[in-house]
Amino acid sequence: MQPTAFLVGNAKQSIYAFRQGDYRLLGEAAEMLSGHFGAQRLTMEKSWRSAQPVLDRVNTLFSAPEYQHYLEDFQPHSTATIDGAPVVPPCGSFTLVEPAEGKFAEERRQHEAEKIVAVLRHWLESCKPIYDKASKNYRPMRYSDIGVLYRKSVQSDMLEKALIRTGIPYLKEEKRGYYKRREVEDVLAFLSFLAMPGDNIALATLLRSPILRMNDRDFMKLLAEMQQHSQTHHALLPLLKKRHPEIFALLQECLDRIGLWSIDHLLLHFLEQTKASAAYALCWGEEEGRLARANLAQLVEILGTMQPQASGSILEYRDRLKQFRGIDETGNAQLQANSVTLMTMHKAKGLEFPVVFLIGAEEAIGGSGAKISDNGFRKSLHNLHWPFVYIGSKKSERLPEVGEYRNFLRAIAMEERKEGMRLLYVAMTRAQEHFVATASQPGGADSFYTILQTGVFGDAAKNHREIAPGIFGQMLTKGTP
Repeated sequence: MQPTAFLVGNAKQSIYAFRQGDYRLLGEAAEMLSGHFGAQRLTMEKSWRSAQPVLDRVNTLFSAPEYQHYLEDFQPHSTATIDGAPVVPPCGSFTLVEPAEGKFAEERRQHEAEKIVAVLRHWLESCKPIYDKASKNYRPMRYSDIGVLYRKSVQSDMLEKALIRTGIPYLKEEKRGYYKRREVEDVLAFLSFLAMPGDNIALATLLRSPILRMNDRDFMKLLAEMQQHSQTHHALLPLLKKRHPEIFALLQECLDRIGLWSIDHLLLHFLEQTKASAAYALCWGEEEGRLARANLAQLVEILGTMQPQASGSILEYRDRLKQFRGIDETGNAQLQANSVTLMTMHKAKGLEFPVVFLIGAEEAIGGSGAKISDNGFRKSLHNLHWPFVYIGSKKSERLPEVGEYRNFLRAIAMEERKEGMRLLYVAMTRAQEHFVATASQPGGADSFYTILQTGVFGDAAKNHREIAPGIFGQMLTKGTP
């Protein structure tokens, strides 16, 4: 069989510049494969998630002359069909709620939260029809149909308080950090053990985890024996060969396959052999077990797509995962629970909700600059002579903006705006049927709110109506269930 290469990706959803993500790589790889090997390049502009009314607004915005340069090679989207019928009926809405009012920022945030809750309660109490893909029928809207997205976690604080006051159940992804969950910690211990079999702490963590399930008595016996023979036995692993040969055999098998199998293949084999999914469900209950199972599958995928920057050693994979804790934008795998879901726009990538609220839309699209680097350095995607330049961590440290230095700063600012527009694209395309944007204030010309208003509605007076009792804004609707 001839060797093949099959690359899948979407540069429009490249939103991880703060992790050194480069949206150009997919296109460069496609050009290389096409030029050298005659590879065929296919594009897919069909959505299996969103109804056409939502996609119409996406098409309008990113095809507009003032915004079309932000998403390169953007082509109009349409809903996918099966046997001629769209996977989601062409019914839906696109809404901009009037910006909140108030003299102080906290007061405006509270007013914005009250508006969001008012719209939610009105739609829930009026049994707003939602298309259920599983049953292929409409049903009344549920809490679990609603996803609330924001750029910064702090933007949801007031909304949380409002939801608690009104008794609306919710789950906030940031409070269930993916990389800090126990099953991910157990995988980190497994990687540490593979890299350093003599790491007793990593092995002990693994032995006591739900994966290997060693009970207290057996574990204490091992520790006692190691202490008793401390002059000849400094590691736990040799003791396992005598006391727990089945565990030793599996661990040794994994060690023997290092270099023969990929890291994700090793982990998947280990999890399958230990029946880890069932073990977590047994320890934590069925619901948390299901989440652990889905999170482990997601972690295998992350390891499989991770690109080490140095030697590609197991320790580098482990350390990269550890680094993600500080900038954890990976959401837990999506499971069904009848609660409103709150999460950052980054965490929402790959997910979908029948109803999406984008709150805090006064944020500027280029508002991620401080997050990309906190040490004053910036990376250039276009200047080969200046791959990195120190621009200062605060304005007082910056040099006069002249010559090439000025051009460099302008290029970086443009890349940050492009990243912001890709983030807006991701947020809009998470919606199956209804998209709603709110803001605590109008924001500037580069804010999400203003861009949606000018790019979708044209002006502030167009399609103005009452969204919920006492709540006004602009709304476009299409179709009736």
